[in-house]
Amino acid sequence: VGMSGDGGNDCGGLRAAHVGLALSDAEASMVAPLSSGRDGKSLMTVVDMIREGRACLSTNIATLRFYCVYGLIVTGLRSWLIIYAGVSMGEFVWCTNDIIFGVVMVSAMLRSRPQPQLSSIRPTASLLGARTLSSVAFPVVSGVLL
Repeated sequence: VGMSGDGGNDCGGLRAAHVGLALSDAEASMVAPLSSGRDGKSLMTVVDMIREGRACLSTNIATLRFYCVYGLIVTGLRSWLIIYAGVSMGEFVWCTNDIIFGVVMVSAMLRSRPQPQLSSIRPTASLLGARTLSSVAFPVVSGVLL
């Protein structure tokens, strides 16, 4: 349930809604989970909220995909190095790789901003949906086959 209002006489509705958007800077708007400081206090703030929400969801799912693929590939590489090549690298090497790749990739993903226009295709809302699992399985399977 979504609710938008000025926060004055609709405080209860804004607080009870799944997504409550107060279009006012008044103190009563503090009960809403989201508040707009946009000039004009128009309903275009709802579009801004959807853009920000989609960008946040896309960033979170991209980070999940990265860590799933990275974890599976590093585990496979480490197992292959030990079993077939007889090489055992120290924990410091793996820890350094994790820190460098993790910090660089996640900071790059977090710097992404929402697009100025809404796309007609929504990001997936399921962590274990077909799009997420296929985007994790494809790099892993292609890495194993190559």
